[in-house]
Amino acid sequence: MRVTQHPISPLAAGSEGRAETRGSGQQGGSPEGGRLPFSPLPPSALPGISPARGEIGCIALALLLALPAHAADWSAKTGEKPYAIQGTTGLALYRSIGENGPKTSAGTRAIALTRFDLKWRRDYRPEGSACVLAFAKPFLTITTELPKPSAPMPPALATRWTPFIDGIRAHEAVHGQMIRELTAAIISETVGTRQENDPGCTKIRPVILEKVKSAYARHQEKSRAFDKAELGKGGNVEGLVRGLVE
Repeated sequence: MRVTQHPISPLAAGSEGRAETRGSGQQGGSPEGGRLPFSPLPPSALPGISPARGEIGCIALALLLALPAHAADWSAKTGEKPYAIQGTTGLALYRSIGENGPKTSAGTRAIALTRFDLKWRRDYRPEGSACVLAFAKPFLTITTELPKPSAPMPPALATRWTPFIDGIRAHEAVHGQMIRELTAAIISETVGTRQENDPGCTKIRPVILEKVKSAYARHQEKSRAFDKAELGKGGNVEGLVRGLVE
């Protein structure tokens, strides 16, 4: 769930609107939106999970002509991607998570990892000598990687596993909601932007990019605050792990 920061990559110059003509052009990518890091398990120190979160490999942005859109006009596609783990005890399952969990861009293992892909359809319209961003519709896909035992569990272990995985899923769901809120913020803060003396709609693009970067920075700050509370010593996630392994 915890995520190592990749603060600029999804939003760096060129990511927002590479080599595009007005209302067209696209760039593809796949971002990493959230992870719960695996921590080796000394008996006295259950996961030392640092509160950095919000890693994004890159945000894909597509700029195409379309009709005006509002927040109600879009929805995120969501899905889960299980990865197999093995073990007949809670501790064995947790260790298997450490061996098989998804790798972050920093190369570390995670208990759970949420990735998202965000593409845009935008319409930049000239109005006299000015340019206005008249439309922005997102195409958002959120995928969460979660551990799944590869074999049926003994009843006693299943009793421990269920609250653990439900809690991990709930934690990631909060980050998924934050990604939706980020997307909605980008819409509300960019649509309607007007750039004077820009009939070719070129000067407006870096203005939009700065607004996107600002929204993303606030998103990261919010994610970090949530993880600091959830992943710190004595936090909810530590309790979930203890419930599984002890």
